Amino acid sequence: MSKKKINIAHVGNDLWFDWKSDIVFGLLHAFADHQIDVTVSHNTFDNTRLNLLIGADWLSWNQQAVAALQSLEHGYSVFEVEEYCGGHLHRRDGWPADVYNEILRNSEFIATPYVANYREMKDKFQLPRGVQYTQWGFHE
Repeated sequence: MSKKKINIAHVGNDLWFDWKSDIVFGLLHAFADHQIDVTVSHNTFDNTRLNLLIGADWLSWNQQAVAALQSLEHGYSVFEVEEYCGGHLHRRDGWPADVYNEILRNSEFIATPYVANYREMKDKFQLPRGVQYTQWGFHE
């Protein structure tokens, strides 16, 4: 069995990277502690690994980045930490929700720490590995 390889791909500006660093580095250490070969990137994808996207909503404005996702050899998944309601994030006006829903629909799986997101997404998106509820915090 080959070793799993994951790239945690943060998408967004530097300020958002700082704000989401607890998520990015928490995942990095959790995966590494389980002997998963893991890397972190900022606004780039790794074509040799499954890319776990943090901040995938930023991609909705960038058609070239969305096209790049579709060509990744090992695919991608989304870690959604925003409120997903009625097909939108935070009910944003003028935001390309249709593009974001396409990003979600084409992912391997979606992970979210919010029960409300899980409930709305689990039936809406029929994904190879489904929608996963991942609780915040430390659990033994």
